Amino acid sequence: MKLPGLVVDAFFRKASIAFGYTPNACLLGALPRTPEKTVEQEKKMKDKKFAFRINQRDLNAIRTKAEQAKMTVTDYLVACALGKRIVVVEDLPWAVSEMKAIGRNLNQLVTLANMGRITSVRLDEVREMFAKTYELLFQIAGRGR
Repeated sequence: MKLPGLVVDAFFRKASIAFGYTPNACLLGALPRTPEKTVEQEKKMKDKKFAFRINQRDLNAIRTKAEQAKMTVTDYLVACALGKRIVVVEDLPWAVSEMKAIGRNLNQLVTLANMGRITSVRLDEVREMFAKTYELLFQIAGRGR
């Protein structure tokens, strides 16, 4: 059965749009174009391989440290070799929730002040809580490797 050219063309147009192909390119058998990479993306591309010999004990230690840092082994080794600090923050969810609680309290106080329900606010306690939380975050971030 031979279909008229118009029906076949309409079919390919619908199919190609559904799959992300341009109609003309689909008919010619071409694949969709990939977006061009920016200069920044080009710099980040890993296009070279580097192999070295290592004993099993050291490899296991590296894998363990990379896992603890929540990094791939490659990213961990590159970061170490380039002298970058690797900071693993375990207590961050607690500190973030504290900062959010302080923010909520401040927002409630500001809302009440704007409504005229309060005229004087003592923020000494809030300031202390914020300073302690900030100091904790600073200490956690300063631990290093």
